[in-house]
Amino acid sequence: MRALSLCCLLACILLSACGGGGGDDSSEPTPTPTAPGTTPVPTPTPTPTSVPTNVPDAVAVALLAQHNSVRSNEQAGLPALSWSERLATFAQTWADHLASTNSCNLTHRSGAERQLDGTTTGENLFAGWVSVAYDGYRWNAADVVGSWAGEKPDYDFSTKSCAAGKACGHYTQIVWKTTTQVGCGRSRCAQGEVWVCNYLPAGNYVGQNPY
Repeated sequence: MRALSLCCLLACILLSACGGGGGDDSSEPTPTPTAPGTTPVPTPTPTPTSVPTNVPDAVAVALLAQHNSVRSNEQAGLPALSWSERLATFAQTWADHLASTNSCNLTHRSGAERQLDGTTTGENLFAGWVSVAYDGYRWNAADVVGSWAGEKPDYDFSTKSCAAGKACGHYTQIVWKTTTQVGCGRSRCAQGEVWVCNYLPAGNYVGQNPY
């Protein structure tokens, strides 16, 4: 597996996202992410009973619904994901680390650090910055998951890889058929924020289609 990255600059707002499975990290240039072309279809999802402090129940439900809308829109019989409090706590720990030690710049955990109870997790990262300080969170679940899902046109099922010079690892992790759980965290910097989602079982195996 490999991790893929994407960065874009929009006016005074800088967005960055980075997605990875459980293997070696690599970086590829990519165009500005766009939202999925189809209208999300509401998917029944379980309500989390407990989530990290920075991801209240409503945001957790929205993140899960956005993930499952993307999977449903594939029309490939992909099973709905469930929310994992354990993965959410794991993701929150890394989001807090990036905010406190790395100014919300995106860096994946190492392969060993990405293991949860001996099992490698998939990992998608997203960050946004603005030119002035702000309160709360500027981006929402639809922005975050939509930027990842917008990579769909850059994945080639015939070659089982991203198109040349493109990145698509966020999208493929979201729609990886054998992935069943997701949990996310988020944290703030002075002029930005970082979002982390972790997945089990991990996806993004080189040479394999997501479904």
